[in-house]
Amino acid sequence: MRLNIIKNKAIDEMQERLMGRAGIICVEITILYLIIECIYKYITTKDILNCTWEIGLILIIAVVFRVITRNDKEMNLPKSILGKRLPTEQTKGAKMKRVFAYLCDSMIFTTVQVIFTYILDSESLTYILIEAIMLFTISFVIDYKMGEKRCRSYEEWESYLDEEE
Repeated sequence: MRLNIIKNKAIDEMQERLMGRAGIICVEITILYLIIECIYKYITTKDILNCTWEIGLILIIAVVFRVITRNDKEMNLPKSILGKRLPTEQTKGAKMKRVFAYLCDSMIFTTVQVIFTYILDSESLTYILIEAIMLFTISFVIDYKMGEKRCRSYEEWESYLDEEE
């Protein structure tokens, strides 16, 4: 059993995990609140610049979380938008599963964004279609590049561990 010392108090792994889960829930609630506040401000004022504080805080939270978890290989495995872990092997079947998950994630992201665009700022149908195509393309490329980089990184890490044994 591993014990951590925090201000002269020993906590075990179970308490540490519980504190971590509580912290994540607090962050999720904070981000949800900031998003709702941002949407409310945008709807009432029709000016996105009134939301800069909320957007800035969300970005700061994301950057801090990324910096802290950057070196945790298992936490940074590629996952679908629903949190399902994707296979990391470099086989054709595993890669096809990942690409399909990236496509689904991009479709969900694009659909939600287009619905918000239509509700908040009903432009022409042509504008919304162009936005959907651009959002899908950008989302898919980013998701694919990040996911494949995570797979390669994880596979390299696993092979490094195998070599040490």
